[in-house]
Amino acid sequence: MAAISIAVLAVAVFLVLRSSRRKSRAQASDGELGALIDLTALAGKPVVAAKGQYVATVFRDKPLERVVTGGLMYRGKAQLVVTDEGIGIERVGEESFAIPANLLLEVGRASATIDRGVEADGLLAISWLLGATQVTTQLRIDRAEDTVELNEALKQLVMKDGAR
Repeated sequence: MAAISIAVLAVAVFLVLRSSRRKSRAQASDGELGALIDLTALAGKPVVAAKGQYVATVFRDKPLERVVTGGLMYRGKAQLVVTDEGIGIERVGEESFAIPANLLLEVGRASATIDRGVEADGLLAISWLLGATQVTTQLRIDRAEDTVELNEALKQLVMKDGAR
């Protein structure tokens, strides 16, 4: 019985990994998604920073479809830094990335994203351009006070650069 259980688990893991790789290749070959911008490219004077959880990045027009390229499918601990030139998302164990201000579309709050629901306005939702594709990244900030401060700084950044 144990051998059968192990075999079933191994097949399930194989199928999940194969599906993930297939989806990643499909998104990469689509040509619409660009590469993530390296965190070291983020310039400007830091305005505000906070720790929290990177929850998900989804397609803006398909909120139930997760972006998998660049390791964006994995949630985990993160630190968000807002500068006067853009946003830096430093993730633990995954690729960190920057979002220049000129790629920001909208900033808001959300209560749910793909496979995650929280209290009212518990997520910080940042819509931006990844290549030619509009995506939304959701983060859950550890302290409520930081969320309010970040939200205001991000809105100022979007207004400064002009919303699309």
